[in-house]
Amino acid sequence: MNTANQEQELCIACGLCCDGSLFEFTPTRLEEQDGFEPAEVGLFKLNDGGFAISQPCCHLHNKCCEIYQAVRPAICGKYKCKLLKNFLRDEITFSAALELIETTLTQRDDIREKLELDVEKRGLNLSDLFKAWTELQTQESQQTARISELSLEYLALQLHLARNFKK
Repeated sequence: MNTANQEQELCIACGLCCDGSLFEFTPTRLEEQDGFEPAEVGLFKLNDGGFAISQPCCHLHNKCCEIYQAVRPAICGKYKCKLLKNFLRDEITFSAALELIETTLTQRDDIREKLELDVEKRGLNLSDLFKAWTELQTQESQQTARISELSLEYLALQLHLARNFKK
């Protein structure tokens, strides 16, 4: 039987939902941002009139939320990724879920490191980092094989995230 502690342990081991790997932004309500400067949290208005916080979340440090017990947006407390849902339904064991998280983080870190070799700006979510890298490669007409290889690695990671973590 799965425990609440195991659920928390998986989330703390992961952090993909807050670090900009799964999402470019987190929808929120304006009133949930009381006490925070809009620029501090990367708050911006969506085309539909709603609000969102840019990813990676500025309150995420070492895969832990600094405002977990305080004033985090409601969506943060409600969100459960696909992997966590599968774990809660006993469709994946705790150890297999941890292993999948570790493999995913390693793959993500490897791709991020390669992208950051060329892109000087830090703190971008993975999608924006890939876009910046792609634009730079296009402008500079870099080696086609390297562009193709890293583009395929990035797309493979996106597929892996969609299959295992996104709702």
